[in-house]
Amino acid sequence: MNETSPIATGTATAAMTIVVPILSWVADSFHVSIPENVQLSLAVVIVTGAHWLSRTLAARAAAKHATAPTVSAP
Repeated sequence: MNETSPIATGTATAAMTIVVPILSWVADSFHVSIPENVQLSLAVVIVTGAHWLSRTLAARAAAKHATAPTVSAP
């Protein structure tokens, strides 16, 4: 998939709109005031990290599947 496609950008934006209110809620639960720009920065790190982790796990699974021995029926 083209990683610069509008779909990828839209998905990242949608994920950010979900993560930012959760960060705000967690901060409020601990009575901590986090500026909005810091919340946005944390959301970027979380979404980027989740994206990296999912791609890494998918690549490992694909590599494992590609190198798995095939068993042929006699």
